[in-house]
Amino acid sequence: EIGVDDVTKGAGSVVFEVLTDHKSVYQSEIIRGDEKPQLIRIDLTAKKTLTLRVDFGDQGDVQDRANWGTALILKSAEE
Repeated sequence: EIGVDDVTKGAGSVVFEVLTDHKSVYQSEIIRGDEKPQLIRIDLTAKKTLTLRVDFGDQGDVQDRANWGTALILKSAEE
């Protein structure tokens, strides 16, 4: 789950990005503090590196408190 921390009381805006092997595989739209968390899934099959990145939204660094909630890396049952 990705989202802005509740401590911001609805403020803040951020963009989440996921990179695998130094290539962007996911980039969110701007997520604001008054929005519900979003669930994302990324296939890591055969990937060697994982980078989680957060950048400012459209308000600069004003109440930007990003959360990667319940982040998990799970091994496939097929392996």
